[in-house]
Amino acid sequence: MGSGTGTGNLTASPSSISWSYTTNSGQYPASQAVTLTSSVGLTTYTANVASPSTWLYANGLYPSATGYISSGIAIAPDPAYMNALTTGNYTGSVLVYDSNNNQVTITVNLAVNGGGSASGITWSPNPATITAAVGVVQQQQTVTLSSATSGTFSASITGSGLSVSQVFTSTTTPASGSVIVYGNPSNLAANTYPGYLYVTLTPTSGNAVTQTIPVNFVVGSGGTTTTSGMVTPTSLTFSFSTSSSVTPPNQSIVVTGTGTFSVSGVTYPTGQSVNWLTLSPSSSGSAPGRILVTANPSGLAANSSPYTATVSVTPYAGAAAITVSVSFLVTASPILIANPGSIDFYETSDGTVPYSPLYLIASDGSAMAVTATTSSTWLNVSVPNPATTGTVVTVQGNNLASLANGVYTGSITVTAVGAANSPVNVPVVLTVTGSSVTGTGNLTLGTLNTFSAVQGGTAPGSQTLSVSASSSTYYTASVSSTGNWLTISSTSAYTNSSLTVSVIQSVLSSLAAGTYPGTITLSANGIQQTVNVSLAVSSSSGGGSGNVTVTQIGRAHV
Repeated sequence: MGSGTGTGNLTASPSSISWSYTTNSGQYPASQAVTLTSSVGLTTYTANVASPSTWLYANGLYPSATGYISSGIAIAPDPAYMNALTTGNYTGSVLVYDSNNNQVTITVNLAVNGGGSASGITWSPNPATITAAVGVVQQQQTVTLSSATSGTFSASITGSGLSVSQVFTSTTTPASGSVIVYGNPSNLAANTYPGYLYVTLTPTSGNAVTQTIPVNFVVGSGGTTTTSGMVTPTSLTFSFSTSSSVTPPNQSIVVTGTGTFSVSGVTYPTGQSVNWLTLSPSSSGSAPGRILVTANPSGLAANSSPYTATVSVTPYAGAAAITVSVSFLVTASPILIANPGSIDFYETSDGTVPYSPLYLIASDGSAMAVTATTSSTWLNVSVPNPATTGTVVTVQGNNLASLANGVYTGSITVTAVGAANSPVNVPVVLTVTGSSVTGTGNLTLGTLNTFSAVQGGTAPGSQTLSVSASSSTYYTASVSSTGNWLTISSTSAYTNSSLTVSVIQSVLSSLAAGTYPGTITLSANGIQQTVNVSLAVSSSSGGGSGNVTVTQIGRAHV
């Protein structure tokens, strides 16, 4: 594999790595484990990735990493920047040095074939295609953007039924981001409608450049309705070791649907004086979209119990707010760092299998034995053997063609021997669009207890109604109640979610003592099912609870 430069007291094998990559293929070069040897018996090292080599990771980090010489070092590509490379040959390097400043350089030669554009903007998928059935609501396609130039993206679009929103620049140096393209088939006959997405890169210096991206909107070939507003995941966990300088990777909250979502901000428990959690956007945004969540350990002391906070997100106007709980463990002990902290996948009609590397890092640079598993059937996790920190786990979609349109929430569970925060849960959110799979109409519904309240008092706490099926199924929901006291969090959703059922406070204040029945009606593929629930209002404290039965009151064929 060649030899690198160094003092001879520290050596690397291999010291030269050769990769090839086809732009926008999604098939990234495999991580390379490099063995390090110290002839003078030193144990630790520091690695610095050369500044032009933004497409390189050392132990899952850029620009610097630390570790034990006996554990070696993992050299891997950073997928976020690979598509920003135009056709050509690139040379990257990683300088590794021990505590006596003995050095060795690992050289990486990368040949990039295909892709690229005169503007320097690259995109995926290529071509961009949206598929929708005739007469249903709009479908969406996320187009990822990248450029070797630093700057920010903006976009516009032309074409029948096409629109764009949520132009998101995730990094600016070099530029990387995404834009969501919508296709609305209303008033369109079955046909293929061509359009053009115009993406403009405004660099930090110099003139703006624009790339024209063809978009095909196929109406009348598969597709079902899009999801209503959902917020997922509803629980996030961060960790930080005070003996390390590595900050926790950011995580995301995904908001689906259309329209404007709102964020009420961060709520901390009484006695917690440091505001350690930040959100972007912090007040409102366009759905579908993401809320970037960052945990900042500055000012927080190591503590045996995690710091906690909650975030309230309303997915669309008139919807019930969804609470996302966040915990942050700050400890002096070594921890496991999983990067990225959360993964967002998008499955579209082009059949591309979504993929992400998951870098597992020990905060103290040690080689912890790790495992990585998932209970989500639509995810596949590949773990190297032997599996220790410093290696890279591959996460990708599994059998996604069998899934209906919808939003799926799963996770990767990672354990590490000796890590204070083990096991680590990495949330994975999959958005499926353009699927022709419709799912089943037989819903499995949870139960609710009778709501109890005092006349003129505070509304009782909300309840959760679980809704599931053998495969992801789109359903609609409506409510009716004597006195109009009943409300639910969503009027349409998919069966990997649940409904929040609540009593309307303003209505409760006007109700006399008595029992008020209510009904939640759910319909999926022509089958209608109901859940009955009551509100018991008393003139003094008290009340009761009861079990609710689920009845199937009709069946129709679609």
